[in-house]
Amino acid sequence: MEYTVIKKRTNKQQHIKNVVKVTETARTFKFILEHGEVWEFHKSKYEFYSLEVEELTEEKKKIAEMVANNALKFREDMRRKILPPKEKLVEILNQFFSMEDTDAYWLTRAKSAFAVGTVTIDDFKEFTDETINELADFIINEIIK
Repeated sequence: MEYTVIKKRTNKQQHIKNVVKVTETARTFKFILEHGEVWEFHKSKYEFYSLEVEELTEEKKKIAEMVANNALKFREDMRRKILPPKEKLVEILNQFFSMEDTDAYWLTRAKSAFAVGTVTIDDFKEFTDETINELADFIINEIIK
């Protein structure tokens, strides 16, 4: 058996392997190791947890793989349900950027140029269908990361 002992104040962990027997008194835990060594820890200062080491059988490996695959499939299904198709997203973005009497532009220079006073009308580009498509691609890629 293997145990992890954790010191309460510092959360420092110590792993104890090859434990044959654990005895517990009102105040202490005693670990007797394979080679006869005895380790003693006071309950007021330490907590301990057992870690049973068990080999995975082929059947358990298949089950673990199946669970992982199902979780991945579920995640992909949820993404499809949450995300609108790209065409719908492009339509929504076009509606947003095509408000009455409003055009959308993007600044092609650093914003700090405003403080210097060197920004001109030539530093802006109007949103195009290509810009909207790039924006839709960006949003979809960021969501499905």
